[in-house]
Formats: sequence, structure tokens, C-alpha cells
Amino acid sequence: MGHDATPLARLRDATGAAHKRLDAGMQVQARLQAPAARPDLLAGYKRLFATVEAATRPFLHDMPGLDFAKRCRAALIGAPCLPPGQLAVANEAAALGAFYVTEGATLGGRMLLRAVTEAGHGGAALAFLDPYGAENGTMWRDFCAVLNTRLAISEACMAEAVAAALATFSLAETCLAPRLAGRA
Repeated sequence: MGHDATPLARLRDATGAAHKRLDAGMQVQARLQAPAARPDLLAGYKRLFATVEAATRPFLHDMPGLDFAKRCRAALIGAPCLPPGQLAVANEAAALGAFYVTEGATLGGRMLLRAVTEAGHGGAALAFLDPYGAENGTMWRDFCAVLNTRLAISEACMAEAVAAALATFSLAETCLAPRLAGRA
């Protein structure tokens, strides 16, 4: 993809393989529908969101147009708090790249919640999958506008965002992978 593409399109292109690997390997829908597997998965989601939110907060908490506090979802997940994961975020561009992964999850989360609910396995514990409800499209467009504006500044910003997004996909794989008994 050329440099004339939007930062969002470039970020999506650069992380596409990592996203596909995550989607293919985690079996999220099946695990959410399995009573024995759900608590482990919810704890992993909480760890992922808490880690990303803590790492990006210093750079994004008061960014105009973002409404960072409204986008934080770790507190919505009623699961045990696991030790935080590792995610190094050194600047605003990296924070946007990392946050792109969790914000992007709201799009798939809404469809996932619908499928799990239709199969009879929904409930309040899964509200974090669709935190914006009817505002989902607006929240995504607002995030994309901020991301496109802030990452268009330079190629260095774009590179920082891509590296952080890839690191966040890797963190997501670690957090969402089924844990063995006794190992967190």
C-alpha cells in the first residue's frame, strides 16, 4: 500500500496478518459459549484492556476528539485481575497504534456478542464486547479521524504506530490464549 493511503489503511494493511492469526487461533466465540472456558477468557480480556489502557493513558487521556475515559473497558469486565502484561508505549503515535487494536475489537465484538447471545450464552458479563451500543459507528469514526490526523504527521509516527499495534496484537495473543491450570 502506498504512502498516499490514510494512516488507518496503512495500519490495517501492516497488521492484517497479525489480526488474522489472532482471530484464527483464539476460538473466542466457542470459548465464550463454554461455561468452563469463559472465566479464563474474560480474565485474559481484562488483562489485555487494562494493560493497553495503562500504557496509553499518559498519551491519550486528554487528547481532543478521543474521549479516552469512555473508551476504557477493563473496568467493565467482571473477572479477576491478572498481573498486567508488558506493553512499551513511548509516545503518542505508539499509543494510537496500541489503542487501534482494542478499539478495533469493538467492531468484531459487537458481532461476536450477537452470535453468542443468539446461541443462548450472552449476559451482562459480555457487555464490554459492545460498550458503545448504538454509538459504535460514531465512536469508531471519531477514533479513525483522530488516528488519521495524528499519524499523518510523519513516517516516523506511522512506523511507531505500526510497531505498537503489532506488539499489542502479540500481547492479545498472550492474554487471550487459554491458560493451563495453575499458570496465569
